[in-house]
Amino acid sequence: MRHEEIDIHKRKRVHGREMHPYPSKKPMINLVDRIVSITAILYPLTLLPQLYMIWSTENAEGVSLLTWSLLLLFTLPLVAYAFLHKDKKLTIMYSIFFVLYVLIIIGIILFS
Repeated sequence: MRHEEIDIHKRKRVHGREMHPYPSKKPMINLVDRIVSITAILYPLTLLPQLYMIWSTENAEGVSLLTWSLLLLFTLPLVAYAFLHKDKKLTIMYSIFFVLYVLIIIGIILFS
């Protein structure tokens, strides 16, 4: 793996000119890094029950198109930020959110 590919904010842990290693040798920071890695995948999956409900029942009654559209809209700059800063965890998380928002919006449009 090239040095540029291992970016993920490790260079943001800077004190003066000294760079802190990534992964951190401090147990607490290392634990938080691992928790965030897991959370980046699991957090967007919290939308699956809503997605399943809409698509399995083919009913989107009471689900707001405006709300989900705004969530999608505000996710776009977050995906761009994560991609431009080469933050793999955020890119994965916001990309999953983006896809799920699109699927929910399509379901709302089709089944309302």
